[in-house]
Amino acid sequence: APTRCLMFDSWFDEYRGAVCLVQVVDGTIGVDDSVRAAHSGKRYTVSEVGLCTPRRFPVDRLLPGSVGYVIAGMKTTREAVVGDTLMAVAAYDAGIPPLPGFEVAKPMVFASVYPVDTGDFDELNRAVEKLVLNDASVTVQRESGASLGSGLRCGFLGLLHMEVFLQRLQDEFYTSVVTTAPTVPYTVRLRKPRNPSKKEAEAMAAAEAAGQDPLILRCENPSEFPPAVEVEAYYE
Repeated sequence: APTRCLMFDSWFDEYRGAVCLVQVVDGTIGVDDSVRAAHSGKRYTVSEVGLCTPRRFPVDRLLPGSVGYVIAGMKTTREAVVGDTLMAVAAYDAGIPPLPGFEVAKPMVFASVYPVDTGDFDELNRAVEKLVLNDASVTVQRESGASLGSGLRCGFLGLLHMEVFLQRLQDEFYTSVVTTAPTVPYTVRLRKPRNPSKKEAEAMAAAEAAGQDPLILRCENPSEFPPAVEVEAYYE
């Protein structure tokens, strides 16, 4: 059977990149094998496989049913998406489907993080970048506020996820931050303009061509909300 491995966890090694924990469902996987990640389609060459005992114990190949680790030159854990399938290149190119059940993790809680001292933003940014290497489900976007200065808009899977991330930021990097109240994304349905301008008409046509509803807007930040007179309905 062609090689298919389920990735269920990963961590970042400073010298080797992302270390993926996998379950070998079909086939085998070993050093110098060429594989692809089914979700991204990126190609990798396996440099090491092994078992966790709990230390890493390299072996020649992982056999069907084995649970072990794979190092394949992934630079960050964002490439090692939990639930994705590592497949033999030949199987991927032949159109063999990946393992079922994969869904991309979507952040559902958002909060802004600012340094206590506005001059410490670069230090905060470096600390968050290092944490994200081991937690690819966190999304980060730079933003600037009138009162708090430069900060980072972070997306988390939930409130507990946010609390753990912020606690690690303090415990591991000794970074004191100011955190805004968490918010959840809202979907807004806009009223259809009676006499749309040329620019509005072009934007609506482009959205429809892309298979999207031009009147649906997703808002993750209060500053993104349109004027109330333009809104037909709000959905949480």
